[in-house]
Amino acid sequence: MQVWEIASVLREYSRLSDGTAADSSRVEVVALQSARWQALRVSRDGIEQCIAVLEEYAAQVCEADLRYRELQQIQRLVEGIAEALDLLARAAADALAVAEIEAMGTEAVIVAKAFSTALDRASAAAVIALPTRASA
Repeated sequence: MQVWEIASVLREYSRLSDGTAADSSRVEVVALQSARWQALRVSRDGIEQCIAVLEEYAAQVCEADLRYRELQQIQRLVEGIAEALDLLARAAADALAVAEIEAMGTEAVIVAKAFSTALDRASAAAVIALPTRASA
C-alpha cells in the first residue's frame, strides 16, 4: 500500500469508527456492532502493518543512500590514490636528488681543496722559480 492509499483508508476508517454506538441491548444489534468493531480492528491492524512495512522500507532506503554516499567517497579516495602515489614517487625522487646533490657538494669540496692545494704549491713553486724584484 502506498502513502496515498494509506491516507485514503485511514480517512475511511475514521469516518466509520466515528459512527454512533448502538443504543439497543438486543442481541442482533450488539452482534452487528461487535462485527463492525471487529472489521474496523482488522482494518486498523492492516493499516498499521502497511505503515510498519513502509517505515522499514524508508529505513532501508536511508541505509542504502548512506552506503551509496560511502561508496562514492571510497571511489573518490581510490581515484586520488593514483595521484597520491605519483606525489609519493616524486617525493622519493626528490630524496634521491637531495642525496645526489649532497654527494656532488662533498665532491665539490674535495675538488676545491685539491685546487687550493695545487694553487698553494704552484704559488710556492713560482716564488722559488721567479727572481724577486729589486726595490728601487
